[in-house]
Amino acid sequence: TVYNLHDNANLISYIGPDGVSVSDALPDEIEHMIYGIISQGQAATLIDSVWYGSLENFEIGKGYWVMVSEEFSPIDLVWNLDNNQESKKSSEINRESPFSCNQSTLQSFYFLEGIDATTFDLDENDIIISYCNQMIVGSRYYNTGYPDIPAMGYDGDNTIGYCLESNVPNFKIHDSETGRLIDLYGDNIPQWKNLGINKIML
Repeated sequence: TVYNLHDNANLISYIGPDGVSVSDALPDEIEHMIYGIISQGQAATLIDSVWYGSLENFEIGKGYWVMVSEEFSPIDLVWNLDNNQESKKSSEINRESPFSCNQSTLQSFYFLEGIDATTFDLDENDIIISYCNQMIVGSRYYNTGYPDIPAMGYDGDNTIGYCLESNVPNFKIHDSETGRLIDLYGDNIPQWKNLGINKIML
């Protein structure tokens, strides 16, 4: 199956071997032309030729938003169907956070390039939480490899108060050692938009 992809977001299904990593599933010759992939509550982005984020492996039959860089559009994608590929288990990145929110059909992701932590020590048990209109709209356990913090958008009664296109999310971190919720601040945080792939410093 050949998928003809235009610039930015393309919703397609995955039909290769189940559980294959993002890098292995994409043909080498077009991998650099794709800047992000989004699924339900998870995302991956390509930074310095390495994929980061909570979306680590593809699941057969699931749909994915594949984001193509405008400079390379259009491209033809055929999933890499090499039978020698091995399925991989998801890592600890995808632990379920106690700061949950409703999954929305509208979502954006903020990839964290770094945190300037001066009053606490960061570790993998700390949780980064995103807010819009004082509502929790996403969370992710901290990790050193550009964690992707989801921010859900308003799409109906179950998501009242969630992000709109005019909103700029704000972020807090739950310090596991003290139980404190600590405000995080960053310059030039992009406004929320559906299917956004953003990099931020806090």
